[in-house]
Amino acid sequence: MLDIAGYSQTRTINLTGLMDTAKGDPATAGSILTIDGKSYLIDSVSRRESNSSFVELTISARGGDNAEIYIVDNSSSSSSSSSSSL
Repeated sequence: MLDIAGYSQTRTINLTGLMDTAKGDPATAGSILTIDGKSYLIDSVSRRESNSSFVELTISARGGDNAEIYIVDNSSSSSSSSSSSL
């Protein structure tokens, strides 16, 4: 019998800024956003418009999972474990 233990950490970011309407929508949900070499999956994009020419854009995204998987072998009297990174 094998016991598997895991540890996972996910980063969520929220970005708010002004959108240049001449360039169109910069992002859609399901797209990939890359900041400083790290990739994030965009969960939601919302636009808030007013009577002026400004459009406020809010993007919510989450980072990739850096999971660590540990397999613990309970079949022997001495406990041994190994680690694998996904």
